[in-house]
Amino acid sequence: NNNNNNNAINNNHHYHNFECNLSHHNFTETDLITISKLLLLTNKIESLNLSYNLITSKSAKYLAQTIKNDYIHLKKLDLTNTHLSKSSIVELLNAILTSQKKLESLKLSFNKSISNKYSIDLICKLIESTNCPQQLSLAGCEIDKNDLKLINIALERASIANPNHPLTLIDLRSNKLSETELEKLKSITKQLPNFTTLLVNNELINTNHRTQIKNAILNVGSQLKNFESFLTTNHNTNTTNNTNTNTNTNNN
Repeated sequence: NNNNNNNAINNNHHYHNFECNLSHHNFTETDLITISKLLLLTNKIESLNLSYNLITSKSAKYLAQTIKNDYIHLKKLDLTNTHLSKSSIVELLNAILTSQKKLESLKLSFNKSISNKYSIDLICKLIESTNCPQQLSLAGCEIDKNDLKLINIALERASIANPNHPLTLIDLRSNKLSETELEKLKSITKQLPNFTTLLVNNELINTNHRTQIKNAILNVGSQLKNFESFLTTNHNTNTTNNTNTNTNTNNN
């Protein structure tokens, strides 16, 4: 009811430092519509987590209106596994695209309806737009090789059009990705100036860590080589000293 929703947002119910965590609550459509309306009463919430709730088409429309509102200062939005329909995804993505403010993190993972032409087109538009979030999570969305091909094209265009493209992380785990398009994705993300982390299946590819690990290995190898050289030199010196000692002893 309205009182419970009010308490969830305004009291100490996972609401600390501008974060509102309302995941796993089995909210009804009416609950979510009320929550969307209540969010318009405050501009303090920067992070909203509605994951693992059922967001219907009607409640998605209200949430979209909230996202577009200039009064809201939302930076992080988690809609993981919210059973979004095709129309709901389109509604929400259009709201994010046309919003005056940019999200830092957008999580749409485990919403299988994303794998359709209209949704993927909007994802691509978002990637190429100035509203592209820093972190984009699309794990378990049944994205296939054709979807990834379109995403790769969008990323490539974005890397050329925006020399300071904000994307730092993309999560595509638990999708059926072709090796060819995956290799292209790895290559393209290297061209993005701020990109650091690519999550695919059970593989974490961190472009910064790659360089760090390589340098660390080279450094360790160099240290081992120097240590080996030291041991060899020291051994040769000891052998020479022992030989000289034995010679002197024999002469005496």
